[in-house]
Amino acid sequence: MTGEQSRLRRIGITIMALGAMLVVGVASNASAATITPVTNTVAIPSGQVGSTTALCPTRTQVSAAGFATTTNPDQGVVIASMIPSPAGVAVTAVDFGDDGQLSGTAYCAQVPKKKKKKKKHAKKGTATVAKKKKKKKKPVPLTQVSATTSLTGLTGGSATATCPPKTSVRTGGFDTAVSPDGNLQAIVKSGQLVGPSQWQVGADASGDPSTPASVTAIALCGPGPPVTPATATTQLTSETPFTATAGCPAGTSVAFGGFSEGGDFTADTYVSGLARTTDSTWQTTDFPFEAGSITSIAYCA
Repeated sequence: MTGEQSRLRRIGITIMALGAMLVVGVASNASAATITPVTNTVAIPSGQVGSTTALCPTRTQVSAAGFATTTNPDQGVVIASMIPSPAGVAVTAVDFGDDGQLSGTAYCAQVPKKKKKKKKHAKKGTATVAKKKKKKKKPVPLTQVSATTSLTGLTGGSATATCPPKTSVRTGGFDTAVSPDGNLQAIVKSGQLVGPSQWQVGADASGDPSTPASVTAIALCGPGPPVTPATATTQLTSETPFTATAGCPAGTSVAFGGFSEGGDFTADTYVSGLARTTDSTWQTTDFPFEAGSITSIAYCA
């Protein structure tokens, strides 16, 4: 694991200053004006692991989730997990450079309501009797599902979370193993839909059979409109941040997004940001130590 840790520490001394923003959203008809962001920030000392949680206000639920890390020539905070739930998002990162910060943001929208069924009326003589019962509108539930793949002794692999029948993925996240001594055992390389009801996360690992490693794909599932992917790819040609921005067709907006790095799982490249930059664009930022490519995926509805 020494080689893997050494590779990760290079982030803290060579990466140019940039903020990493990861956002994974929920397909919704809500406009940007109806979204309320809630952010929590934690300071992470050098060589330590830090976590924070952002929770949505009452009567709202997650419509997107994000994180930001301090990453510059002296600070290298590497994301380890982003775990969305209906109530908010929990994020964890490891600091491989000087003291840094990690922020988690829950983008919150009003809980959608089930459509109210029309009440039937029964006629009795000339009088009309309305059969009505006052019922509270129930919120549409989101269900969290996950799947874990062991990467022990492997250099890479993936995990796929599958939603229950009659539901689809409304948002996705990930979790990778952090050892008790604070070493990051896997690096996330992709997060994307492989079907309307399946969210897949890929990661690389050291290949050391004596070092436990794993990757977990996490999906929030529920009813919602179908999404259509739009992609954009950028080649990584030097040690500097690169971005790829995918745009949705006219009349649609970004519901949530994903990414995929080109090459094999062991490529020395790091996804350093994902963001819903406008209502219709999804941007991925990547920092490479070697040539490769990064594809940004906007799921549009």
